[in-house]
Amino acid sequence: MKILCFGMVVCDYLIAGIPSDIMSRNGAPIQSLRLSGGGDALNVAVGLTRLGQEAIICGRIAADPTGAYLTEYCKDNGVSPDYLIQDDEFPSATSFALIDPSGERHFLFENRIYANYSAEMVNERMIESADGVYFGSLLTFPKLDGGGLAEIFRRVKSAGKLTAMDAAIHGQKFEPGRMKSLRAVLEATDIFFPSIAEMEIYTGSRNPYKIAESVRDSGLRVFGIKLGEAGCYVTDFSDEKIIPAVPVQNVVDTTGAGDSFFAGFLSGWANGYTPFECAKIGNIVASYAIQKLGSTIGIPSFDRVVADLRASA
Repeated sequence: MKILCFGMVVCDYLIAGIPSDIMSRNGAPIQSLRLSGGGDALNVAVGLTRLGQEAIICGRIAADPTGAYLTEYCKDNGVSPDYLIQDDEFPSATSFALIDPSGERHFLFENRIYANYSAEMVNERMIESADGVYFGSLLTFPKLDGGGLAEIFRRVKSAGKLTAMDAAIHGQKFEPGRMKSLRAVLEATDIFFPSIAEMEIYTGSRNPYKIAESVRDSGLRVFGIKLGEAGCYVTDFSDEKIIPAVPVQNVVDTTGAGDSFFAGFLSGWANGYTPFECAKIGNIVASYAIQKLGSTIGIPSFDRVVADLRASA
């Protein structure tokens, strides 16, 4: 399966071993520093290629050293960069992921380029070149959250292609009535798998069963909620399950764990697994990813994942 991944394309500086009291110190040594491509769309694209699928990336970069690095990063990881669009107004997106000793991360970022993401970025040629479109950044791009993404997904669905969507938090809070704005895009979405914190922004609830009821009549084929250490909730609206997370003893870096999960889920989908099996596959992939520094470097082969899936049955 070939997936067009649309959304955040970011240059990540991953800084591990940040002490929790760093702001009260003059300085402190770190454990390691790694430069990597990042952002949910790029992470999922790279994850898909590592798991044996094809991926194309669509996003905005500038004609700056960071943009040049991101283009080469795509090529080095088997992701086609043909649909990266040059932005002449803002620099390429950059983030500094400050990773504390427990593996949790805190971000500093330059993302003004997000203001220029629009529905016009995804054209019919892109849609026809892929079997489906993944969008990773609901709650991130003003022009897309305001109806642009719904327009894109309607065109994708009209072409008979798969639509899959995630979300990303940037400080938003729950507002009554926000869920209404989500309905148009849900009607054109096959798979929606946000985190529990992201759905709390839309519904005000952290109860996955209650949240699922709020989208039951939306037109989704599969709805899931990432629950962190608790695993994930998934439903096809005929059945529903909590899929436990895979225990990990040595958590190094949780950056991109949700993206690795979604890459695993989509790879399972491409190989004909049920939604519940896909969720197990996603959990397995994420469990490998968080044991390495970097969003995707720890992702194993799909054969390795399937072997783990069979062993857990």
